Amino acid sequence: MKLWERVIERRLMKDILILKNYFGFIPGRSTTEAIHLIRRLIELYRDRKNDLCMVFIDLEKTYDRISHEVLWKCLEKKEESVAYIPTIKDMYEGVKTSSRTLGRVTENFPTDIGFHQGSILNPFLFTIVIDELTKGIHS
Repeated sequence: MKLWERVIERRLMKDILILKNYFGFIPGRSTTEAIHLIRRLIELYRDRKNDLCMVFIDLEKTYDRISHEVLWKCLEKKEESVAYIPTIKDMYEGVKTSSRTLGRVTENFPTDIGFHQGSILNPFLFTIVIDELTKGIHS
């Protein structure tokens, strides 16, 4: 499964245009790089004695709450990915999970919200969703 996810991810990355602002989700764009860029930006504004307003958004809860329907709609809007939607849907169809509490493991239950834990494809799919949902506010 992981090999198939890598193949799909490589093909999608080649076909879909996404802003390079998503540090930590795009290969070659680490969060450390973002920290250094922000530090330089702060110093630049401080030298010019200008105000700088920034917003930091923690997307961890969003990552776990994106419904699969939203994912499919965002993939459809990125027209280059339409051919891969049935394959990705197959990966998500009928998925069940369980959870561990106080040494016990619950029975399996279906999941239709959030991304699969440990999937190689998920960070890129999440980036596609966030890029599509925030398209109107990019400057």
